[in-house]
Amino acid sequence: MIKVAITGGIGSGKSTAAAILGEFGYKCESADKIYHELLSDEKFVEKISEHMGIEPIFCNGKKILDKKTLSDKVFGDKKELKRLNEFTHPVVMDIMMRKMESLKNEKIVFAEVPVLFEGGFDNLFDYVVVIKKNIESRVIKTMDRDGKSADDVKRVVAAQIDYDNIEENEKFIVVNNNGTIVDLKENLKSVVAGILQKRQKIC
Repeated sequence: MIKVAITGGIGSGKSTAAAILGEFGYKCESADKIYHELLSDEKFVEKISEHMGIEPIFCNGKKILDKKTLSDKVFGDKKELKRLNEFTHPVVMDIMMRKMESLKNEKIVFAEVPVLFEGGFDNLFDYVVVIKKNIESRVIKTMDRDGKSADDVKRVVAAQIDYDNIEENEKFIVVNNNGTIVDLKENLKSVVAGILQKRQKIC
């Protein structure tokens, strides 16, 4: 099985790319989806709350994560954000890799991983597809999607690695997402075909 990560900066179109690959019939896991599923587990909520020094809140008799307090704690504080990421990312990636391994009959499997390079998880994958989009479009898209101000989005961008400095090589494949959805679909078709062709040559 070929494991391929999809990553990129905020608003670049990672989820759109993952959805398109799903439409093509490929299995695609999501780090964000796994994290949200974990937040429905009271034991996980208790552990992450304790780790970050906050209290869970009750909703309909169930403990849930106090997302606002957590967000306020890590927003603009790289030390606290690092502490949060060091707790959550290994848990999420462990679940993701087990999910991918369970799909061993698939020829190729994808995973959307927003903080792939920051967490040093790129070594878990055979290939990495980096989705790139111009910064102006990313800011506008994220403002519309998340209801954030332009300054808030730019702060998030500044906290991420500079994806524009990532260059293609044998493992990293750059997909520019500055065109239409049709362009993106065609680009992804070419990417998948290229990966499968490379693997055939290796085998």
